[in-house]
Amino acid sequence: MMKSRLALFIFLLTCYASIFATITPQQTALLTLYLPAHSKVLKQIPVGQWQAIIYQAAGQMPSLMYIDKQGQYAFFGYLLDNKGHNVSEQLINQYVHPLVEQQLWQHIATDTQWFVEGDQHAPHTIYVVADPNSDIVKKYYLETLYPAIVAKQLAVRWILVGAINQDSEAKANAFMQNINPAQAWHDYLTNTPETGFNVKLDTTTNTPEALSKNVQFMLQYRLQLTPVTIFKTTDKQLHIVSGFIQDEILIDNFLAKILLLC
Repeated sequence: MMKSRLALFIFLLTCYASIFATITPQQTALLTLYLPAHSKVLKQIPVGQWQAIIYQAAGQMPSLMYIDKQGQYAFFGYLLDNKGHNVSEQLINQYVHPLVEQQLWQHIATDTQWFVEGDQHAPHTIYVVADPNSDIVKKYYLETLYPAIVAKQLAVRWILVGAINQDSEAKANAFMQNINPAQAWHDYLTNTPETGFNVKLDTTTNTPEALSKNVQFMLQYRLQLTPVTIFKTTDKQLHIVSGFIQDEILIDNFLAKILLLC
């Protein structure tokens, strides 16, 4: 145990010397005790008598902790000032959320298994995380996405996950293994109201690694419920929208500004 702590202490000193330039040896030693193994310190910010530490554990999103200036105390949680203002919320909005969004956008194309529906030359592209058993996904598709796809204005990169029902994972797996997943997914979502989602699929195959990657991506970035629409606009702003986006909102407020992805 002591050897592992010593090794981590040396690792932090050597690899993050520039980050720890204003942190005392006592504070550095405190971090080695409380940071999860294989963590990276991304930023440190002085906050009164405390030092806010933004760190990232392996496979997790960036998080926030605090250490005192003497290197004697550390805590995880919320920090309030003498007026009752939530300092932690301000730090999270200013520093943590931008880091999370930056990492999400960098990894979404490579760390997920997606298929494209729509014209490859469409001027706008979005990602949509979807569960096959979500009724909202079908409504969203029929009323908002599909008209824009037919008009060749939008291409959708579908990221399927299995989270709602017991057979969600098997259904998502079946679509992803289909020889033409975009067409199968379209047929599934445009089925008649009488039959709804009762499309017969081969759900006997094992869950592939690709689907596991999608689920891990959803959990890591805490994308709750589906659908979740993810895209960047021309002003470089990342949008992560949970739930149904009405067609006039998508077209009027977002579609004209959505970036063309490579």
